[in-house]
Amino acid sequence: AGLLLATADGGITWSALPIGVASDLRALYFGDANQGWIAGAAGLLLATTDGGASWQAAATLFPGDLHALSFVDAAHGWAGGDQGSLYRFDGQNWMHSALPGGFDIRAMAFVDAQRGWAAGSGGAILRTDDGGHTWRTQTLGAASIFHDLYFRDALQGLLLAGHPVLDHLHRGPHQGLGVHLAVAGLQAVEAALFDGELEFL
Repeated sequence: AGLLLATADGGITWSALPIGVASDLRALYFGDANQGWIAGAAGLLLATTDGGASWQAAATLFPGDLHALSFVDAAHGWAGGDQGSLYRFDGQNWMHSALPGGFDIRAMAFVDAQRGWAAGSGGAILRTDDGGHTWRTQTLGAASIFHDLYFRDALQGLLLAGHPVLDHLHRGPHQGLGVHLAVAGLQAVEAALFDGELEFL
C-alpha cells in the first residue's frame, strides 16, 4: 500500500498523511504549496488543493500502473505508465495519447507546454514537440530501463539507468560534449543535447 509522508521541520521528523486509498503510489508532483498530484498502481490519479491535507480521486485513466508525472503549469500536465500509456491534462480533462513502441514509461520531463521527453523500459527515450500529441524515439539502445529523467532546459538533460548505458560518449557533429558519471552503483548519464537531439555512440 502507498504511504504519503510530510515534514514541517526540514525532514527531521515525518508523519503520515491520509490519502484514502490502498494502492501503491509511484509519482508525486506539486506545482505550488497547495496544488499537487499523485499517480500510482491501477491507473490511480489523485489531486489535492490544500497542500496534501486531503486528496480526491481525479480519474482512473487505465488499468495499468502510472509511474511518471510532469507539469509545466496548472493547465499543462502529463502522466505516463505501462505499455506506452500517456495522458495529457489541459487544466480540466485527461486525454489519452499512445507512445510508439509500447515501452513502459518510468519518467517524464517537460520544459514547456510543447517540448518534453519520456524514458523507460527497453532503453527508450521519446521526444515530443507538440505537447504530447505525437512522439518520436531517441533510444540509446544499450540500457534495459531508465528510471528517471531531468531536463534543465531544452538542450541539457540527465538520465538515470539501473544498468550500464554506454561505454563512452563522444563529441557529435554539433561539437557537444557528454559526461559519463557513475553514482552509487547506478549509471547516470548527462548529455549535451542539440535542438533536443541526443548525440552518443
